[in-house]
Amino acid sequence: MAAHARERVYWIDALKALVVVGIGLFHATLVFSPGSWVVNNAERSVVLGGFAAFTFQWGIALMFVLAGAATWFGLRSRGVRRFASARILRLGLPLLLGIAILSPLQNYVEYNRPLELGGLLRNYATFWGSVPITWSPASAYGYLYHLWFLGHLLAISLLTLPIVAWLRSAAGKRLVERLAAIAAAPGGLMLGALPLAVVQMALHARFPSYQDWSDIAAWSVLYLGGFIVISDRRFTEILRRRGGEVLIAAAVASLLSSFLFLTGSVPAWDAHPEYSPGYLVYQALRSINTWVWVLFFLHVGVRWLNRDNHMTSWGADMPMPFYVLSHPVLVVIAAYVVELHVGLWAKFTLTTLLSIAITLVLCEGVRRSRLFRVVFGLSAAAGRRHAAGPMVTGKPSLRPL
Repeated sequence: MAAHARERVYWIDALKALVVVGIGLFHATLVFSPGSWVVNNAERSVVLGGFAAFTFQWGIALMFVLAGAATWFGLRSRGVRRFASARILRLGLPLLLGIAILSPLQNYVEYNRPLELGGLLRNYATFWGSVPITWSPASAYGYLYHLWFLGHLLAISLLTLPIVAWLRSAAGKRLVERLAAIAAAPGGLMLGALPLAVVQMALHARFPSYQDWSDIAAWSVLYLGGFIVISDRRFTEILRRRGGEVLIAAAVASLLSSFLFLTGSVPAWDAHPEYSPGYLVYQALRSINTWVWVLFFLHVGVRWLNRDNHMTSWGADMPMPFYVLSHPVLVVIAAYVVELHVGLWAKFTLTTLLSIAITLVLCEGVRRSRLFRVVFGLSAAAGRRHAAGPMVTGKPSLRPL
């Protein structure tokens, strides 16, 4: 079945807008959650830690799914070579500039108090000499910080390009049609968790660190899943109808995961990953939990967000600059707010509101600047989306973020 040949698809941009702002909120909770982050408040909140743990299960996964969906439209309008070139430019340029400018800043804030301009400038000169070079992608967070997502997405986009190109062939379309038929059966959507579970069960015990090879493989599966879901209209129609079923499955998966955590099994497995029956079941449950929550938010997008408004207009352009800028803005603000003599919730509110507000102002500056639009991989002219952009023909933004 043809995929969105004439209908307008706004919900992808709407979800991109919501999830990227949600990730900004998620990062703010980490300042006040149990565990270690770039900046931490002395007092921690179990409630905020629980919120962070819940959103961590599906937030980044949803971003990879949406990036995969955007790839379908990008290939339709550009072809493989032009798509690869555009992806390298749109992800590579903000990645490289972010590493050069933002990583030393965040590194300085993480390890130094009080903050001094002279110390920050010296850190720009010495930062790269302390960067470890290893074969583990998990070590990249130490110098990429939040920009790891751009690097991983760029690599996944290019490495999976032969697969997504094949999925657009006659044989690939026949496979997609068979998958759509399976998804139409009762509970068929849930089977999408199977490849994710296989990857995590096979690799996670060997590569247990966050952002290591097991996660890269899982995100690649999710990226391809987003491409497949958008490539046949039957998937979105199924998602539109099955919201209640998916929500029940998501609630059950979350309750089971919470039960395992409360019994102490999850901390023990995380501390000592191994190919034991219990650990493998845990990885399967994690995968199911991730997949069904992703499905639920896709349902929300298809069912409730498929309309043209300010949010979808913002989501067509601004998720990339918001994601790149929000993290360092939050880190700097949090470094000062945690020193204030006020309560935890007052600090959390102030940190969240200030960081999001300042980032939105900076994004508006990006939107109005021709130079910064190019830096962040946006079209040269602001407002082009409604005048002559992709949305006129029914496509969402072609940008991956």
